[in-house]
Amino acid sequence: LSAAAVFIVCFGGHTPLFSAAHAAHLPLPLRFPERFAVTAAFLLLVAGGLGIDAVLSDDRWWRATRYIVIGAALSAALLAFFAVTPAFSRLFATMWSASPAQIGRWLALSRADWLATALRLGLLALLFVLAKPRTRFASAALVCFTILDLSPYVNELAPRMPREYFTPPPVAAELQGANPQSRIFHMPERSRGAIARHYDADRSRVYWVIRNGMFPRHPAAWGYSTIFEVDIDLTNLICSSELVDAFWKKPPLNAAALDPFAAIANVEWLAVFRPPQPITEASAVRPVTFVRLRPSPRYYFAEEIVPVRSIEQFATELTGGRHRRAAAYVTAAGGSSGAGRVLRSVETPNAIDIDVETNANALLVASVTRDPHWHATIDGQPAEIEPVNIAFQAIQVQRGRHHVALRYTNPLVAVGGVITLIGLLVLAVLISPSRSATPAATAPTLPAPTAAATRR
Repeated sequence: LSAAAVFIVCFGGHTPLFSAAHAAHLPLPLRFPERFAVTAAFLLLVAGGLGIDAVLSDDRWWRATRYIVIGAALSAALLAFFAVTPAFSRLFATMWSASPAQIGRWLALSRADWLATALRLGLLALLFVLAKPRTRFASAALVCFTILDLSPYVNELAPRMPREYFTPPPVAAELQGANPQSRIFHMPERSRGAIARHYDADRSRVYWVIRNGMFPRHPAAWGYSTIFEVDIDLTNLICSSELVDAFWKKPPLNAAALDPFAAIANVEWLAVFRPPQPITEASAVRPVTFVRLRPSPRYYFAEEIVPVRSIEQFATELTGGRHRRAAAYVTAAGGSSGAGRVLRSVETPNAIDIDVETNANALLVASVTRDPHWHATIDGQPAEIEPVNIAFQAIQVQRGRHHVALRYTNPLVAVGGVITLIGLLVLAVLISPSRSATPAATAPTLPAPTAAATRR
């Protein structure tokens, strides 16, 4: 019942549940309800384990299961026989709308699957007829059957790749000498043209195309950053999504059109499709090449302040060609433009340290995604972080030489750690042996008194 309830949640907006909740204005903090399928699978695994234990230890459960398996095997055998008849072919073609060639391939797969299902259920029925419950043979036979049953699908259940897949692909050699703080814009990710269809035509090599082409999210494994990528899992911050939307309102078709966005987003490399190449081996395919763009620093002083009131105005002003390349586009009034130098910058996941020098008040721009949990100091004194270029952040720096520090601290991390620790302690208490569960000690039996003791 619990698994069924979780499965209903998994279907999200495809059931009346979410519609009713929205109509009643009830909060539903379920961004990806389909992920709850893992919970349902866990519950079914527990139920399956309890069921197998009952089958192996109780004669009645064993007999009932034997009848069910025999019935299922006979039904699968009849369906496998029906699958090779012309009637099944006509029914199959009616159910699925596709080309005759595709229907033929699907029909062959369906027939093979029904035959394999009938054979597996027949083997399981034979096991239940020959074996007896509460025996080691029955337990060992079920384990062996499970292994044989799942072995053809191991790679589907847990896809695996050779060690080579997790090393930098050959195309990474084109990035030798790249600034470790620079980013890559991967144009092929957005392509749906003929070249993309050529490289994606064979599903058996699609993982190699993604890896060898260093498509977004893969480069991070080798120390490279990407930007303006598709937010597949909808985890981008709102400001990042707004910048990506502004970017694709005027999609750049070449390096020159990309330059204004590259300047504010620290893009140094442009990935483009190579012309279609004959593919002899999936692991050797090289779908992209890299073009080096004009260097774009990650931290710089704004040479011009451009006020904007909307994302549309930002995109228009940025691509209009009327402003300096190192301009800062701000939504709030204020800020000073001026010349300055970034002497040194050190960046870690939760900390940024920048040494700067400027001859006048100036706006230091950091092309790092802004978030309320970032805090800044200048020479140890708190400083205000201002939004700039839609998704990034900036700090007003006074004249002189200064040390700017940004730190990311989220108190919810500590709260989550405490909750996890409490949960582990409660779990440890629940699974620890209880003293009350120990059987009561029986009173010791005293030896009968001897005759000498009786006389005394």
